[in-house]
Amino acid sequence: MKKVMTLIDEENHSDKYEIFCSFDSDMTGRSYVIYTGYYENDKGQLVLNAGYYEQIDEDTLKINRNLTHEENQMISDIMKNIFEQAEKMDKEKKEQKKNED
Repeated sequence: MKKVMTLIDEENHSDKYEIFCSFDSDMTGRSYVIYTGYYENDKGQLVLNAGYYEQIDEDTLKINRNLTHEENQMISDIMKNIFEQAEKMDKEKKEQKKNED
């Protein structure tokens, strides 16, 4: 999947978004995408959105953000794991650099 794609939502609005990650779920039989339009919430945090999708062509996804509670939980768990792994890798990198100095 490309890094930037056109996403068409449930109301047929389309725009370009950066793809954070995508995955297929054997549990639901759907493909999911997590993406951002680079806007922040009122706390200054980057907003990530998610939904299941159908690929229209190599540059375009038709996305549905109406997820079930179980789908939202699955995506939240995946995001939590990604951020925990990134934090762990960052910590290891800092420790390695500290030991090299």
